[in-house]
Amino acid sequence: MKILQLHNYYQYRGGEDAYFDSLTELLSANGHEVTKFTKNSKDILNSFKGQFSSALGMFWNTSVEQELETLIRLKKPDIAHFHNINPLITNTAYFVCKKYNIPIVQTIHNYRFLCPKGTLFRNGNICQLCVTKRFKYPSILYNCYHNSFPASAVYASTFFLNTLSNSFNLIDIFIFSSLFSKSYFSSYTNFPDKKKTVIPYFVPDFRVKKINLAYKDYFLFVGRLSEEKGIIQLLEILKNIPLNLIVIGDGPLKDQVSSYGKFPNIRILNYCSRPEVLHYMSNAFCSIIPSRWFETGPLVMLESLCMGTPVIVPNIGSFKEIITSDDFGYRYNHKDFLSLKNKIELMWRNRKIWSQRKKEIKKYFYEKYSEKSHYDNLMDAYHKVLSVKNSK
Repeated sequence: MKILQLHNYYQYRGGEDAYFDSLTELLSANGHEVTKFTKNSKDILNSFKGQFSSALGMFWNTSVEQELETLIRLKKPDIAHFHNINPLITNTAYFVCKKYNIPIVQTIHNYRFLCPKGTLFRNGNICQLCVTKRFKYPSILYNCYHNSFPASAVYASTFFLNTLSNSFNLIDIFIFSSLFSKSYFSSYTNFPDKKKTVIPYFVPDFRVKKINLAYKDYFLFVGRLSEEKGIIQLLEILKNIPLNLIVIGDGPLKDQVSSYGKFPNIRILNYCSRPEVLHYMSNAFCSIIPSRWFETGPLVMLESLCMGTPVIVPNIGSFKEIITSDDFGYRYNHKDFLSLKNKIELMWRNRKIWSQRKKEIKKYFYEKYSEKSHYDNLMDAYHKVLSVKNSK
């Protein structure tokens, strides 16, 4: 099968970027001809001219139109699988693919279809002001998109235009990574049920890269260093507890997070390769995911569990689908960081029990979220939209 994969990489690398790369490798390894059409938000010039040009392109991106048409005519893909498209690919690509009668698959990695910021999170709290509005004007009032009034106004306007033009109706199937995210979108969109399916993320069969570790018996945080991830609240807890914490990630709070490296029990790392991250996970005592928002399907949690490492997560959203009991980790009360502290201390007190469970955890989750399972489910989705196309 000839598969076109489209993705706009983020300024700070995260789970969506990692999944896109892993999926491309998985499809290629299974004999498919994979063509990538990618952009990178790092390429946006940090100037008024660069940002203005990017903003105009969100209405209709002529450059993307021309590049993508050339690529499609050359590669003749059977199907197009979209991931993140903003701000440089945009809905323009939907129209181009449909012009050439290419079925469109869209994986929902975030809430960008409902919220210009994509996280449903503002000023330290979950925010749902825009989810029911065709024109996302609250995002303009609160400068939600990149903390900018002009950028928020542009995004809200382009989203409204895309709604009027029915560009989202061009999508043949929506893939959600969790039942929670599918249910949430079903409550606030009119996407037909027949166009929605759930395919959880997978954990690639990486070789775990061995690293000489300075710490032993450490807790681990891996993720974007941003407010919705709860990293600052976690650091505030651990700086006052004599337990080791390793932080791996990058993001807008990088400088603030780095300042906690002065505490002897906290080690802040910069970017690590995926094999290196998995090594830290496999050797960690526990992974902590202190998210303050509705994660659509946290890949870090699955990676940790597939390494046999238990997790501590909030009792909201998609976390509750995976951690249904205390067999694989603990859930703390969402937004209650005293509850989180108590679970961290409980995990440490029961460390001998959890160390004995690592093999059991790894076996259960590696089978459930394997490459094969993900690939088989994805092929079902691909063949479904292709059969509809061929029947017309």
